[in-house]
Amino acid sequence: MLRRLIREDIELETVTDAKLGTVKADAGQIEQVVMNLVVNARDAIKAGGRITIETANVTLDEDCVREHGGARPGAHVMLAVSDTGERIPSDVLPYSLNRSSLPKRSVEVRGLASRRCTAS
Repeated sequence: MLRRLIREDIELETVTDAKLGTVKADAGQIEQVVMNLVVNARDAIKAGGRITIETANVTLDEDCVREHGGARPGAHVMLAVSDTGERIPSDVLPYSLNRSSLPKRSVEVRGLASRRCTAS
C-alpha cells in the first residue's frame, strides 16, 4: 500500500528488528501514522531519494526522558520514518508540529524532523 503513495523515483526501505518487542496499540492508528509520515517524507523529496521505515527495541535513559516530556525511562519499541529530502529551515522548525502557529509569511513546510534519543 505504501509503495502506491510514493513516486517511482523514491526507494522504500524497511529496517526491522527480528526480535521486536510487542506494544499495545490500535493497528489502524499505527497504519495511519506511518502513512502520514511516509507522505510527508515523499513531499520533502524533490527528485529521487529514499524513505526508510525502521523499527527497533530501544532503552530510553534519564537524559533522553528529560528532553522528551511524557516519556519514561526503560525499554520501548521505536518506529522511525526518515527520508533523504530537504531539511526543514531552522527558523520554521520550532513551528513544524503546529502549523497553525507558523509565522505570517509564505513558508512551505515539507517533511517532519524530530530528534532521536540514543539507544542504550
